[in-house]
Amino acid sequence: MRLPRNKSNNKKRVFSLLLFVFSPIILLTIIKLEDISFPNWPGRQLNPAVNPSKETEFKKILGEYGITPENLDYKDTITVTLPGPLTVRLAASSDLKYSVASLQFIISRSKIEGKVPKSIDLRFDKPVVVY
Repeated sequence: MRLPRNKSNNKKRVFSLLLFVFSPIILLTIIKLEDISFPNWPGRQLNPAVNPSKETEFKKILGEYGITPENLDYKDTITVTLPGPLTVRLAASSDLKYSVASLQFIISRSKIEGKVPKSIDLRFDKPVVVY
């Protein structure tokens, strides 16, 4: 003799069957969404295979401070030639935003004083400015 089935057991079975059928679809959808890059999401790159070089990032930092280099040599020591002719040397291992901010301050200060520097060396703790 069979016992009558409980309606709640039927609901549980239907739910577990639906979960079993749709869980792989949901997982595949989530995995595919991870591969899509959303440009407005912070920390996401459009194409992870293309990383901007350090030289490109440095040029961007210079542009943010309104400095346009004529020539740029990016190695262990960064050598930048600016109009005037002004040669600037920076350490590639230093904080480049701080160094460029210091450079911009020195250039603006020298314009106020009416002196044109020939070279600025920012590789050390204290900048070396040669007029």
